[in-house]
Amino acid sequence: MRKNPFTPGLPADPEQFVGRKNEIRIFTQSLEQSFYGNPQNLAIMGERGIGKSSLLRKFEKIAEDKNCLVIRRDVDASVNSLQMLAYCILYALKEEGKRFFSRRKKAKNDVLEFFEKHKVAIEISGFGGSIEKAPPVAIQEEFCKKLAEIAKAVQTEVPAIVIMLDEAEHLQNIEGAWGFIRSVFTRLLENGYHFCIIVSGKLGLFKNIKEIFSPMERFFFPKEIDLLIPQETIEAIEKPMSSEGITVTDEVKKMLVEYTDGHPFIVQVFGFYLFESGKSKIDKKAFEEQLSIILDRLKAQVFKDRFDSASPDERRILEILSNSRKKVFKVADILPFLKKKNVPYTRNLLERLVKKDCLRKVGPGQYALFHRLFGLYVKAESNERDQESDPN
Repeated sequence: MRKNPFTPGLPADPEQFVGRKNEIRIFTQSLEQSFYGNPQNLAIMGERGIGKSSLLRKFEKIAEDKNCLVIRRDVDASVNSLQMLAYCILYALKEEGKRFFSRRKKAKNDVLEFFEKHKVAIEISGFGGSIEKAPPVAIQEEFCKKLAEIAKAVQTEVPAIVIMLDEAEHLQNIEGAWGFIRSVFTRLLENGYHFCIIVSGKLGLFKNIKEIFSPMERFFFPKEIDLLIPQETIEAIEKPMSSEGITVTDEVKKMLVEYTDGHPFIVQVFGFYLFESGKSKIDKKAFEEQLSIILDRLKAQVFKDRFDSASPDERRILEILSNSRKKVFKVADILPFLKKKNVPYTRNLLERLVKKDCLRKVGPGQYALFHRLFGLYVKAESNERDQESDPN
């Protein structure tokens, strides 16, 4: 059995990464400017499964190849306070620092020794010695000092320290987190320490940052990522397949573009099961043999969760859209149908479906189902429910 090169549910291998050339160019420019203490920190935004984590992993590889010290961490539920945020970053830098400098033959022994002996805990004088009782400004001050110590220790060895925080929308649950990050790293940059900060999160992340702390719009450059274009979709399948000696017919390439809509997670699911077919040539027959397995996984892992999260009125909207031939909708397109089904329309009804990743906002006042296969799922669910409710 060979290792499957497709990784649905995990960030893509940087060696198999395709597309996002503009985002890579922007990151590379920002990274290289950080060597001079002038980074353009990035906020990468996109819907669930659109490839944000894969892009960060690609950024991480680029930064490592340029000899930077890099940490890439998820902001999960355990990061629930400014203290935990500071600890998470400092602990990650300590561990990555030890690994980074232990691998380098030319690294100075005192730099490795620094990371091995470095204390992660932030010590607060006063307030009973308790960090929990310390005000945010005191935590900010000590966190800044700790980061400065690390930057001093490595400044002759690396051009910059890169900090990547994925799932950054969870920072909104920590009061003052965005202002905390901006204040600390602005001061470090002003003092000549070379840091580059990258965050990623759901659509609307930057809008929320601006609402919480308006100067953030100048600290982070926001970049939204979207679906893969057809050629990138084909490359995302063909590149890993060819590395394993597997060919894909032109007919199947067209089918992949049509079925996946360029959604990175769904592309990975198709690639994974087509590879599992064990065929050295993926033709239409091989594609159709795996299609039901692929759709079953998408239903269980992607479609059901979204549909179940919708309220009854929201489901009615999804049903209306799934039965339409249009791909892009305006509010005016669905109002007659809502009225016919006695569904009250409120201004934020469609926006709620966007937040639940059921719809995509494709322009001002314009919406689309998040994926065409989701529309087929909604239609099938609706028909099944109507049959169950019909006594005849």
